[in-house]
Amino acid sequence: MARIIINLTALLCFIGLLHHAKGANCFEKVADIVFLLDSSSSIRQEQFQDQLNFVQNVADNFKIGSNNIQVGAITFSDETKLNFQLNTHQTKPELKSAIARIPYVGGGTNTAKAIAYAQEKMFTPENGGRAWAAKILVLITDGFLNREHYVAAHQEAYFAKFDNVTIMAIGVGSGVQDKDLEGLASTPKEKYVFRVNDYQALNTLRNELSIKTCQVPPQQDQSSEENLEPEKQPRKFCGGKPADLYFLLDSSNSIHITDFDRQLRFVSDVIDIFDISKSHTRVGVTLYSDGIHPVIPINNDFDKDDLKYRVSKLQRLTGNTNTAAVLKYIREYGFRDDIARPDVAHIVVLLTDGKSTNTLQTEMEANLAHKAGIYVFAVGIGNMASIPELMAIASDPDESFLFKVTNYNALRHLRNILAIKACTVEATPNDESVQNDFACGIYSPRDTMFVFDGVTLGLEKSTILRKAIGKIAKNMGLESRHDQRVGVMSEAYGHNTDARLSEIRDQASFEERLGSAKGGKLRSLLRKLRHHAFLPNNGGRSSAEHVAVLFLDERTEITPRVIHEARRTMFKIKLYVIVVGSEGSIPGANRICSSPADEHLMYVPTYDDISLSTVSIAQQLCDA
Repeated sequence: MARIIINLTALLCFIGLLHHAKGANCFEKVADIVFLLDSSSSIRQEQFQDQLNFVQNVADNFKIGSNNIQVGAITFSDETKLNFQLNTHQTKPELKSAIARIPYVGGGTNTAKAIAYAQEKMFTPENGGRAWAAKILVLITDGFLNREHYVAAHQEAYFAKFDNVTIMAIGVGSGVQDKDLEGLASTPKEKYVFRVNDYQALNTLRNELSIKTCQVPPQQDQSSEENLEPEKQPRKFCGGKPADLYFLLDSSNSIHITDFDRQLRFVSDVIDIFDISKSHTRVGVTLYSDGIHPVIPINNDFDKDDLKYRVSKLQRLTGNTNTAAVLKYIREYGFRDDIARPDVAHIVVLLTDGKSTNTLQTEMEANLAHKAGIYVFAVGIGNMASIPELMAIASDPDESFLFKVTNYNALRHLRNILAIKACTVEATPNDESVQNDFACGIYSPRDTMFVFDGVTLGLEKSTILRKAIGKIAKNMGLESRHDQRVGVMSEAYGHNTDARLSEIRDQASFEERLGSAKGGKLRSLLRKLRHHAFLPNNGGRSSAEHVAVLFLDERTEITPRVIHEARRTMFKIKLYVIVVGSEGSIPGANRICSSPADEHLMYVPTYDDISLSTVSIAQQLCDA
């Protein structure tokens, strides 16, 4: 008997809810509702008609008018098509007639573009949007073409929800996953996510959707941050957040000077949100194009006003987009132990409006940055920014760390969103396995010879290289893998300071065997390397891969004879070049290393930085 009473009560409640959906209370609801209707080729003409019937039936549940509920409609496929604005049809018969006339289009599925259009255009005052009305987006979809399309749609949905648009996501069929719908819809998910098996079943949602629509609260006054939810108050939410944050700003040829200035204003706006101090948030800025230009170090002593002023005075560079190089630089030097704080979040915000010069290298460097515990936010600007590459650059999940805006003006919409996202990340413990004990992934015998001109460099720099080579060799598995042999050649003519491949089995042996050298030039070093280094009586093995690592600095001159000798050497030996100096400081360095140059040519800014680069050098030697 109790069960009957409970069920009867539930039935009465449900009837009451239906009455609420059609009754006086809901008729007094003030809301702006935009329907996003899938018109892609994945649905048939009759299924599209089922969508239109559903929208008409939902409209029947409301009082339509400028003081009550207004309805707009958009169809989307490859492109977004506006069917009518919120204020176009102010009577129910006129609205239902307009819905019935919406044409089917066909094509692909660009849900992201439709959501962006709705958020940016549909709720504006000139198109009927009312500041006091609830803003509601009803999205009907049967799936996404691929992961790239889903990430883009999720991001646009996040922007819309941050702008206080309530999104109701309706999934049709088995082609759309629950997690996809949950990523698009407002919270709580159980209130705003709907599922049906097919388009004919949409009408079963008519009353439930109407009830949920009636329950959406009206707009609050957004003129003051005090009226926002706590998670949308960036200064309160982020003010005391301790973090080390770098902005990596694209300064390539593709960026107009006015757009570069908009990047700077965006950086200044984000800085304005944080408490800038040595104990709270510290901000550094690096520009990148062909080369890397650290313009504001993270360990600066500037207060907020001074920091913003210095950002505003930065000058645009020119060149290509070497994204891999700037990620490598920040990982190796930006967050090194003597600069970054170990107990705070390490964050990078990278802005770009194009594809990098080397996608594979960029993806590799991004992966190394992630493994090093660096949170990377990737911001793509304009149509030329590659979503797949941004997905590789951004930390996981992409939905939280990837942003794409249509142009530089739109960056201003990211200010609060990006700041709040950055505030949610926590410091990650230093991964000792990545930083200090890298395991080389070599699965075949390899003989590696390290080469430098000890006489030209002098004792101090030669000593630095000796210690660094020992660390590199250890990270390559010298002490744990007996199929790896490592040797050193530091003079062009003599033999007393060289170490044969078969002689050294530990790091200390390098430093003991390498003494002062007695003269030599680069061309002679290369000739000696080619003729003698890998001979059997010097420990070389015919069954092993032969690799040489050549250290140079800015005093090195690459002559035609050197290039000729290097090319002859590369017929037998895989040749890496490590330049101690800025990128481009040795013209022709890319002509004396194996191909492709971006895998076999490395740059270390100064000799002081070499010991900090031994892990990444070992990684590149192993990976390639």
